[in-house]
Amino acid sequence: MNMSYCQATFNSIHQCWPPTLAGQFAKLPCPSNVTDFHYNENG
Repeated sequence: MNMSYCQATFNSIHQCWPPTLAGQFAKLPCPSNVTDFHYNENG
């Protein structure tokens, strides 16, 4: 079976987003050391 994935990637605050099946969502908690914006939800 051939499945499509979005590649793993890093964002601007150096979080590593895992490979994810196409059409699915990945969630990571916002790091507590980020103080320039409100971070009360997952990205």
